[in-house]
Amino acid sequence: MKKKYLITNVVYGPLYSKIFLEQHLRSVLDETNLPAISGRYDITYQVYTDQASKAAIEAHANFKRLSATVTAKITAFDWTRDDKVQFDMRYSVLMQVFQDSLKTALEEKVSYLTAWVADLVVARDYFPKIMNRMDQGHGAVFVLPLRSAFEPMAHHLNQTNRALPAYELFALGFHNLHPLWVACEWVNKRFTRLPFSFLWSTPSGIMARSFSVTPVVFRPKQIMLDGRGMIDGEVPALCDNPYWCEDWTEAPVIGVEPLFCYYPTWSPKRVNIKAWSRKSIHPSQFALLKKRLYYPDKKTARLGIMQRLRSDAVVRGLSL
Repeated sequence: MKKKYLITNVVYGPLYSKIFLEQHLRSVLDETNLPAISGRYDITYQVYTDQASKAAIEAHANFKRLSATVTAKITAFDWTRDDKVQFDMRYSVLMQVFQDSLKTALEEKVSYLTAWVADLVVARDYFPKIMNRMDQGHGAVFVLPLRSAFEPMAHHLNQTNRALPAYELFALGFHNLHPLWVACEWVNKRFTRLPFSFLWSTPSGIMARSFSVTPVVFRPKQIMLDGRGMIDGEVPALCDNPYWCEDWTEAPVIGVEPLFCYYPTWSPKRVNIKAWSRKSIHPSQFALLKKRLYYPDKKTARLGIMQRLRSDAVVRGLSL
């Protein structure tokens, strides 16, 4: 009997529906991704959306392709608030959907769960790479998606109907970083006001240390229902034997986020990270800082010894 694999996604509003349908689905439906593993697992792709977006999603050619590849379902909810409030509530919606995803996975005895957001795009061979790790006995695959800007990325991604190879997707994202990640560079006079991640860059790549890491696929557990945060909050500490993608190319996924997200991304006065982290970070997330994460990979990024040592000092200074 095939193992059950549940994928869920939150998609609502014209902009995020567009990103989901035209960028996200195009990449996951590449012949090297979902179609390549559809024979190995019993896959369900569950979309959570609002009533206003449901018809447009169902009518789109890429959603029809998704339905022909795996079992595709839509759950629609009603809004009673205006568009701005809907956008401002996106994290509340994500938390609610994550809880529902966990409950569904546990009730239906799902082996593997992926809880997506609409603006993630993957490279070729992404799904075989992460699912091979799960089949090796890992309880999760951890990666920190690179953050790029939707507006310039969409122009390039729309030039092809296929997912890009990992190094091409990295190069595109690296040259079109989202302002939030630009502000996360440690040596930066316009340092981020949201210091979840710290970056050290070279002309060929990036090294990150981060409070935030995403289990892009994991084995659902009952204890995870007790959490109240996001999937990159207290959930990673609850995953057994996770596989860390220290080289991003092992799970090449990238966010293509609109430029207005998190803007302004920096503060005129540098944030007191230690004080901020005590208020904003779950205690279990401090351990995540120990990992050095490389984009596209350690060899290509070519970080110098002083950059690595500086990052170690930053982590020691923030440790509980």
